[in-house]
Amino acid sequence: MAEENTFLRWQRTALDQLAGMRVPPPAVDNVTALTYHLFQDAALFDARFDMVKTAFLMTRLTCGCIPCVLVVNRVTPAVETFCAEQQIKIDCDRSLPGGIRCLSLDYIQRLHARFDTEYVLGMHGDGFPLRRGLEAFVGPYDYIGSPWGKGSWYTNLVFPYPRYCVGNGGLSLRSKRLCEMASDCYRRKYRFLPYSYALIDDVFFCKILPRFEKACRTTMVYAPPEVAGRFAYESNPEFYARDGEMPFGFHAAGGFDQVMKDFGGRVHALLHEAG
Repeated sequence: MAEENTFLRWQRTALDQLAGMRVPPPAVDNVTALTYHLFQDAALFDARFDMVKTAFLMTRLTCGCIPCVLVVNRVTPAVETFCAEQQIKIDCDRSLPGGIRCLSLDYIQRLHARFDTEYVLGMHGDGFPLRRGLEAFVGPYDYIGSPWGKGSWYTNLVFPYPRYCVGNGGLSLRSKRLCEMASDCYRRKYRFLPYSYALIDDVFFCKILPRFEKACRTTMVYAPPEVAGRFAYESNPEFYARDGEMPFGFHAAGGFDQVMKDFGGRVHALLHEAG
């Protein structure tokens, strides 16, 4: 994530433009935007924080002044100052060591307790909204994330494509009730499993729970891939930009490059309008 690429170059320019932006009223009243920033290395903690700042500022620009939460394992002056200026709640949990395993298990076990609204917009430093329109996705579904591509033949035997292709958690909208179910199921049935593919948080939410938990299949609604493709893009072109519609957001440098290649003019216009 730290190596120089198109996304990181854009981020530096965008931060300057976003610094003095006008924040619109909230687009919805039942969604919290939330991301994690976890590093044991204090130098990396502040050095990588610009990615988090960009994610929150773009969310403010596109979604308005919705509640925001930053989950961290330490607090530095840079983090404290930014969050105070942007009215972002800091949830400091010093027990979190950082890393993908830690992030996934906290999403599964404790995400439901880290926000107070009906839905959470889970973001990463390299996955966030690029246009307005969050309200179009809130309400009908318990989970929306960009569609994954086809897996291996043996993975598809257990999780047939495209039924289980929604989706990626780098930018995702989840209901609180699904987050509560994930935590409860993990505590009762899965907590003794060694960490593996099955316990990567978006795999657990989108493959394990709907495949093996009847209560999830019968009570939770996952967005169909056609809708998820309009929500975010990561790497699956099958459901991307149908009818020329720009996705709401993206995840990963490759997803960013594709969206900006096709719709960059709209993103730049939005930044200019807010300046």
